[in-house]
Amino acid sequence: MGEKPKDYDLSGIGKFVHSDSAKRGLPIEPLTEEVKREITVKDGLVEGVEDAVRIVRIGEERKEGNMFYAPATITSISDGDERVIVDAGCIGEEVHLKKVLKNMEIPPEDITNVLITHNHPDHYGCAGIFKRAIVTLPDSRLRVSKPNKFAVMNSGIYGEPGKMVRSGFSDKIVLISTPGHAGWDFSVMYRGKNSRVLMCGDLFWSTEDWINDTEFLELCLIPNTQRRSRDYVRETLKPDIIVPGHGPAFAPQY
Repeated sequence: MGEKPKDYDLSGIGKFVHSDSAKRGLPIEPLTEEVKREITVKDGLVEGVEDAVRIVRIGEERKEGNMFYAPATITSISDGDERVIVDAGCIGEEVHLKKVLKNMEIPPEDITNVLITHNHPDHYGCAGIFKRAIVTLPDSRLRVSKPNKFAVMNSGIYGEPGKMVRSGFSDKIVLISTPGHAGWDFSVMYRGKNSRVLMCGDLFWSTEDWINDTEFLELCLIPNTQRRSRDYVRETLKPDIIVPGHGPAFAPQY
């Protein structure tokens, strides 16, 4: 596996410094199930992850002429008092997203953190509806309640795939550098009791993209880096469940 990646600590808004903590190098456990299948999602709950991870919206994608129709997957995570949204929908769909959240009994004002996997408008567009939240993007961090005041992310995080970024608010949630699609990108790992769930943004678009590499070369900024990030997830990280950027959750076969 080689040298362990450095880990970073995001404890406290504005703190983006390398951590020399003795807790460096988060454990990577072996896959427990070797059957590729789509994961059952009932009432938004992801099978096998207790009630912690819910799919707010299953993403999709299709090409319409020279344009893409691509609503992104939106996920929520609950851990103690923390309520987290991973990716926040597109600019202009705030009213629709509020209705979806209301139907799932997820009040936007209860959300404490929003994690944006990459800086594309279908993923960050509605972050502003979460008025109490701290929003973490690949390049910056800010409070919704304090616009135009933000901290800049340490650029050293995104040189290589697999660098660990501690969320600063939950021991079960870690950010992992998976650059390439938009330049700077991260994936969000939830380490549950029974499964490790990776919300990977557009590192993988869908189950089909995982199997056949159908999307990523055409739709990423730095193809070689994106390929290494994908290899890292497939060969080293090996999560039990993947929530892709534009499709249903699935359990990979390795």
